[in-house]
Amino acid sequence: MAYDMSLDTAHDFLLQDLPYMPEVCLFIYALVGAARVKSGPAKNMYWAQSLVLTFLMCFGGGIVAPFLLGKPPVILINDLLVVAVLGSWLVVNRLEEPVGALLRAPVISQALAFMAEVFRANGFCRMVQVAFKEIPAGKYYPIPFWGPVLLGTIAGCAGMFLPFDKGLASIKGGSPWPLQSAFYGSLAFHLLAHDPHVRAALAPYAGDYTADAARACVVAFFAAVATLQTYAGPHFNPFSPLHRVAYAISGVKAPGANGAPAAAPATAGAPAGAAPPAPDSKKDKKNK
Repeated sequence: MAYDMSLDTAHDFLLQDLPYMPEVCLFIYALVGAARVKSGPAKNMYWAQSLVLTFLMCFGGGIVAPFLLGKPPVILINDLLVVAVLGSWLVVNRLEEPVGALLRAPVISQALAFMAEVFRANGFCRMVQVAFKEIPAGKYYPIPFWGPVLLGTIAGCAGMFLPFDKGLASIKGGSPWPLQSAFYGSLAFHLLAHDPHVRAALAPYAGDYTADAARACVVAFFAAVATLQTYAGPHFNPFSPLHRVAYAISGVKAPGANGAPAAAPATAGAPAGAAPPAPDSKKDKKNK
């Protein structure tokens, strides 16, 4: 009984179904994102430019993806989002040093990284669900396939590409983890939750599981990775071995090969760790 209750609590925690859980995760996500913007591109910006950039980097995906689907952006339908970003931006800019120290503190940085990623992963999974319901299936597959996956990816990482005058600078040196995690997470959730072939293959082992159970598994995995990145550095990537195999088979040059620039660490708007990486981090160098 106690074991079942613990599983139910963990399930509700990961899906943000506990009381005030969505609000807490929203504020943490905004705080982590504002801190990353402040320590990176907005370090010496005029305050208005810094504030707008914080909105775009944190919730650019929640603006672009719904727009592509003909839905209102999250910034227009969630009043608390505006309050969270304004409050986080003010705290980070007014108390930059103590907030930075807090975000780098052991245990706290891991907890904040985990909670921020719970919020982000739920966001791109929900976008996949909305797109799955809105986009009709084509004639080649029983469900709409790439539409939900691509919209989920955009929802999870579009802030990296905003404002649009940045072009593709964010992926000049490779695919940063926020982009990879949004794509892999959206793809995994879509397959697990909606693909009849995948569900049929897993039925003997997992039974008739729900879409919420699939979302909880995806959220747990990427939140765990975000937590590990606070220890191993922002370049830690659990899919690196698969990437090396893919590069070897395809013949495509990997980032950093033959003078090509290596991918940058996670950027604001898609927190993969609760604090900006310390300069010259030994752990980070080891994981490059």
